[in-house]
Amino acid sequence: MGKKREFDHESFQDATAVCAYLETIISGIRSGELKLAEGEEELSLKPCGLMRFEVKATERSDRNKLTLRLSWSTDQEPPPGSDSLSISAG
Repeated sequence: MGKKREFDHESFQDATAVCAYLETIISGIRSGELKLAEGEEELSLKPCGLMRFEVKATERSDRNKLTLRLSWSTDQEPPPGSDSLSISAG
């Protein structure tokens, strides 16, 4: 098992900034390299193969939450997933 490295960031951003980050993440997944940096902290990921994609959403009267999680492994076969998810905008 290799050495574990983590990157963690939390901040308040407007919708335009969040969209820009998400578009960059999409570009990084497509290109096969995603670099995260803040100050001296830096982590480079190489998305490849089949990815586990998790979506969780919560709606309350005063707060909404959307959690997206992606994970992948290069050393094992992922379990079969479901292709029935639908996400739409507007």
